[in-house]
Amino acid sequence: MKNQNIKLTIFLIWCMLSIVSMLVSFFTEPTKKEKKQAKIYYGIDLAKWNGNIFKEAELLDNISFMICKATEGMTKDSLFEKNWIFIKQRKMIRGVYHVYQINGSPDKQAYYFWSIVKKLDSLDMALIINIEEHKPNSHQGCVEQLQMDFVNFLEIIQNKSKKTPIIYTNYSFAESYLTNPYFEKYPLWLIEYQGITKPFLPRTWKEKGCKVWQKSAKYNILSDELDFDVFYGILEELYL
Repeated sequence: MKNQNIKLTIFLIWCMLSIVSMLVSFFTEPTKKEKKQAKIYYGIDLAKWNGNIFKEAELLDNISFMICKATEGMTKDSLFEKNWIFIKQRKMIRGVYHVYQINGSPDKQAYYFWSIVKKLDSLDMALIINIEEHKPNSHQGCVEQLQMDFVNFLEIIQNKSKKTPIIYTNYSFAESYLTNPYFEKYPLWLIEYQGITKPFLPRTWKEKGCKVWQKSAKYNILSDELDFDVFYGILEELYL
Protein backbone atom coordinates (compact mmCIF):
# COMPACT_ATOMS: atom_id res chain seq x y z
CA MET A 1 0.00 0.00 0.00
CA LYS A 2 2.84 2.33 0.91
CA ASN A 3 4.59 1.63 -2.43
CA GLN A 4 1.37 2.35 -4.31
CA ASN A 5 1.03 5.73 -2.54
CA ILE A 6 4.61 6.60 -3.44
CA LYS A 7 4.03 5.69 -7.08
CA LEU A 8 0.81 7.70 -7.16
CA THR A 9 2.57 10.70 -5.61
CA ILE A 10 5.39 10.50 -8.17
CA PHE A 11 2.88 10.23 -11.00
CA LEU A 12 0.93 13.26 -9.77
CA ILE A 13 4.12 15.29 -9.40
CA TRP A 14 5.16 14.33 -12.96
CA CYS A 15 1.73 15.40 -14.27
CA MET A 16 1.93 18.73 -12.49
CA LEU A 17 5.44 19.41 -13.78
CA SER A 18 4.35 18.56 -17.34
CA ILE A 19 1.40 20.94 -17.11
CA VAL A 20 3.57 23.71 -15.66
CA SER A 21 6.15 23.18 -18.42
CA MET A 22 3.45 23.42 -21.13
CA LEU A 23 2.04 26.61 -19.60
CA VAL A 24 5.47 28.23 -19.32
CA SER A 25 6.24 27.31 -22.93
CA PHE A 26 2.90 28.66 -24.12
CA PHE A 27 3.26 32.04 -22.43
CA THR A 28 6.99 32.62 -22.95
CA GLU A 29 7.53 31.33 -26.51
CA PRO A 30 7.87 34.27 -28.95
CA THR A 31 4.82 34.84 -31.06
CA LYS A 32 5.44 33.42 -34.51
CA LYS A 33 5.18 36.00 -37.26
CA GLU A 34 2.76 35.32 -40.02
CA LYS A 35 4.49 34.23 -43.18
CA LYS A 36 4.47 37.09 -45.62
CA GLN A 37 2.81 36.47 -48.94
CA ALA A 38 4.33 37.29 -52.31
CA LYS A 39 2.58 40.16 -54.07
CA ILE A 40 2.95 42.29 -57.17
CA TYR A 41 4.69 45.63 -56.62
CA TYR A 42 5.26 48.42 -59.14
CA GLY A 43 8.17 50.77 -59.70
CA ILE A 44 9.41 53.50 -62.04
CA ASP A 45 12.74 54.78 -63.38
CA LEU A 46 13.88 58.39 -63.09
CA ALA A 47 16.53 60.29 -65.05
CA LYS A 48 17.08 63.84 -66.25
CA TRP A 49 15.08 63.03 -69.41
CA ASN A 50 11.94 62.69 -67.31
CA GLY A 51 12.15 66.28 -66.07
CA ASN A 52 11.03 67.34 -62.62
CA ILE A 53 8.24 65.04 -61.37
CA PHE A 54 8.43 66.19 -57.75
CA LYS A 55 5.36 68.40 -58.12
CA GLU A 56 3.38 65.26 -59.10
CA ALA A 57 4.52 63.17 -56.12
CA GLU A 58 0.97 62.68 -54.84
CA LEU A 59 0.21 60.66 -57.98
CA LEU A 60 2.71 57.95 -57.01
CA ASP A 61 0.61 56.16 -54.39
CA ASN A 62 0.57 52.88 -56.33
CA ILE A 63 4.38 52.89 -56.71
CA SER A 64 6.47 50.95 -54.17
CA PHE A 65 9.99 51.40 -55.49
CA MET A 66 11.96 53.78 -57.71
CA ILE A 67 15.33 53.67 -59.36
CA CYS A 68 17.22 56.67 -60.64
CA LYS A 69 20.12 57.15 -63.00
CA ALA A 70 23.39 58.24 -61.43
CA THR A 71 25.95 57.94 -64.20
CA GLU A 72 26.55 57.03 -67.82
CA GLY A 73 30.12 56.20 -68.73
CA MET A 74 32.07 58.98 -67.01
CA THR A 75 29.18 61.47 -66.85
CA LYS A 76 26.79 62.17 -63.96
CA ASP A 77 23.05 62.59 -64.47
CA SER A 78 22.20 66.21 -63.66
CA LEU A 79 19.13 65.28 -61.58
CA PHE A 80 20.69 62.38 -59.67
CA GLU A 81 21.01 64.08 -56.27
CA LYS A 82 17.48 65.51 -56.40
CA ASN A 83 15.99 62.19 -57.49
CA TRP A 84 17.99 60.22 -54.91
CA ILE A 85 16.82 62.46 -52.06
CA PHE A 86 13.27 62.62 -53.40
CA ILE A 87 12.89 58.82 -53.34
CA LYS A 88 14.11 58.67 -49.75
CA GLN A 89 11.73 61.43 -48.71
CA ARG A 90 8.89 59.39 -50.22
CA LYS A 91 10.04 56.50 -47.96
CA MET A 92 10.17 54.12 -50.88
CA ILE A 93 12.63 51.40 -51.66
CA ARG A 94 15.15 53.01 -53.95
CA GLY A 95 17.79 51.91 -56.41
CA VAL A 96 20.43 53.63 -58.49
CA TYR A 97 21.84 52.65 -61.85
CA HIS A 98 24.81 53.23 -64.12
CA VAL A 99 24.61 53.09 -67.91
CA TYR A 100 27.64 51.01 -68.86
CA GLN A 101 29.53 52.08 -71.96
CA ILE A 102 30.91 48.96 -73.64
CA ASN A 103 33.78 50.81 -75.31
CA GLY A 104 34.81 52.63 -72.14
CA SER A 105 37.21 51.55 -69.39
CA PRO A 106 35.36 49.16 -67.01
CA ASP A 107 37.64 50.07 -64.09
CA LYS A 108 37.25 53.83 -64.48
CA GLN A 109 33.47 53.53 -64.91
CA ALA A 110 33.12 51.35 -61.81
CA TYR A 111 35.13 53.65 -59.56
CA TYR A 112 33.40 56.74 -60.95
CA PHE A 113 29.93 55.26 -60.40
CA TRP A 114 30.75 54.40 -56.79
CA SER A 115 32.31 57.83 -56.18
CA ILE A 116 28.95 59.41 -57.08
CA VAL A 117 26.77 57.02 -55.04
CA LYS A 118 29.24 56.77 -52.12
CA LYS A 119 27.08 54.53 -49.90
CA LEU A 120 23.86 52.54 -49.71
CA ASP A 121 21.26 52.80 -46.94
CA SER A 122 19.36 49.88 -45.42
CA LEU A 123 16.38 50.28 -47.77
CA ASP A 124 18.50 50.66 -50.92
CA MET A 125 18.70 47.98 -53.57
CA ALA A 126 22.00 46.61 -54.78
CA LEU A 127 23.60 48.79 -57.46
CA ILE A 128 22.02 48.35 -60.88
CA ILE A 129 24.03 48.22 -64.11
CA ASN A 130 22.29 49.01 -67.39
CA ILE A 131 24.01 47.39 -70.37
CA GLU A 132 22.46 47.39 -73.85
CA GLU A 133 23.47 47.46 -77.49
CA HIS A 134 22.31 50.51 -79.41
CA LYS A 135 23.64 49.42 -82.79
CA PRO A 136 22.66 45.82 -83.69
CA ASN A 137 25.58 43.36 -83.85
CA SER A 138 28.15 46.09 -83.26
CA HIS A 139 30.12 43.94 -80.79
CA GLN A 140 29.86 40.49 -82.31
CA GLY A 141 33.58 40.34 -83.05
CA CYS A 142 34.62 40.91 -79.44
CA VAL A 143 32.11 39.00 -77.29
CA GLU A 144 34.76 37.42 -75.09
CA GLN A 145 36.45 40.77 -74.40
CA LEU A 146 33.10 42.40 -73.70
CA GLN A 147 32.29 39.69 -71.15
CA MET A 148 35.67 39.91 -69.41
CA ASP A 149 35.46 43.70 -69.16
CA PHE A 150 31.92 43.58 -67.84
CA VAL A 151 32.79 40.95 -65.23
CA ASN A 152 35.69 43.13 -64.11
CA PHE A 153 33.30 46.08 -63.71
CA LEU A 154 30.75 43.99 -61.77
CA GLU A 155 33.36 42.60 -59.39
CA ILE A 156 34.67 46.08 -58.55
CA ILE A 157 31.12 47.27 -57.86
CA GLN A 158 30.38 44.26 -55.65
CA ASN A 159 33.59 44.77 -53.72
CA LYS A 160 32.83 48.44 -53.13
CA SER A 161 29.13 48.15 -52.26
CA LYS A 162 29.22 44.76 -50.49
CA LYS A 163 26.13 43.73 -52.45
CA THR A 164 25.77 41.64 -55.60
CA PRO A 165 24.94 44.12 -58.39
CA ILE A 166 21.88 43.72 -60.61
CA ILE A 167 22.23 43.44 -64.39
CA TYR A 168 19.65 45.62 -66.18
CA THR A 169 19.36 44.62 -69.83
CA ASN A 170 17.09 43.45 -72.63
CA TYR A 171 16.45 39.97 -73.98
CA SER A 172 18.32 40.33 -77.28
CA PHE A 173 21.48 41.72 -75.67
CA ALA A 174 21.53 39.02 -73.01
CA GLU A 175 21.03 36.32 -75.65
CA SER A 176 23.90 37.69 -77.75
CA TYR A 177 26.49 38.70 -75.16
CA LEU A 178 25.65 37.51 -71.64
CA THR A 179 25.63 33.80 -72.47
CA ASN A 180 28.40 32.79 -70.08
CA PRO A 181 26.82 30.86 -67.15
CA TYR A 182 28.91 33.02 -64.80
CA PHE A 183 26.43 35.88 -65.23
CA GLU A 184 23.65 33.84 -63.65
CA LYS A 185 25.00 34.77 -60.21
CA TYR A 186 23.82 38.33 -60.81
CA PRO A 187 20.09 39.12 -60.45
CA LEU A 188 18.43 40.15 -63.72
CA TRP A 189 16.36 43.30 -64.29
CA LEU A 190 14.83 42.41 -67.63
CA ILE A 191 13.67 44.96 -70.20
CA GLU A 192 10.93 43.33 -72.27
CA TYR A 193 8.19 45.37 -73.95
CA GLN A 194 6.35 42.68 -75.94
CA GLY A 195 2.96 43.26 -74.30
CA ILE A 196 2.90 39.71 -72.91
CA THR A 197 1.82 38.39 -69.52
CA LYS A 198 5.23 36.82 -68.78
CA PRO A 199 8.61 37.92 -70.15
CA PHE A 200 10.82 35.76 -72.36
CA LEU A 201 13.86 34.81 -70.30
CA PRO A 202 17.41 34.75 -71.71
CA ARG A 203 19.11 31.34 -71.57
CA THR A 204 21.48 32.37 -68.78
CA TRP A 205 18.56 33.16 -66.44
CA LYS A 206 16.15 30.51 -67.73
CA GLU A 207 16.13 28.60 -64.44
CA LYS A 208 16.70 31.48 -62.04
CA GLY A 209 14.21 33.91 -63.59
CA CYS A 210 14.35 37.70 -63.47
CA LYS A 211 14.26 39.75 -60.28
CA VAL A 212 12.39 42.69 -61.83
CA TRP A 213 10.61 43.01 -65.17
CA GLN A 214 10.54 46.37 -66.92
CA LYS A 215 7.45 45.71 -68.98
CA SER A 216 6.63 49.12 -70.40
CA ALA A 217 8.15 52.47 -71.28
CA LYS A 218 4.80 54.22 -71.01
CA TYR A 219 3.85 54.86 -67.39
CA ASN A 220 2.24 58.30 -67.48
CA ILE A 221 2.42 60.96 -64.80
CA LEU A 222 0.60 63.90 -66.31
CA SER A 223 2.71 64.81 -69.35
CA ASP A 224 5.70 62.59 -68.50
CA GLU A 225 6.27 59.01 -69.64
CA LEU A 226 8.36 56.79 -67.38
CA ASP A 227 9.66 53.24 -67.58
CA PHE A 228 7.32 50.93 -65.66
CA ASP A 229 8.69 48.02 -63.60
CA VAL A 230 7.07 45.00 -61.98
CA PHE A 231 8.36 42.95 -59.06
CA TYR A 232 6.63 39.82 -57.78
CA GLY A 233 7.62 38.62 -54.33
CA ILE A 234 8.07 39.87 -50.78
CA LEU A 235 8.95 43.56 -50.89
CA GLU A 236 11.94 43.20 -48.58
CA GLU A 237 13.57 40.91 -51.16
CA LEU A 238 14.21 43.98 -53.30
CA TYR A 239 16.85 45.31 -50.93
CA LEU A 240 17.97 42.36 -48.79
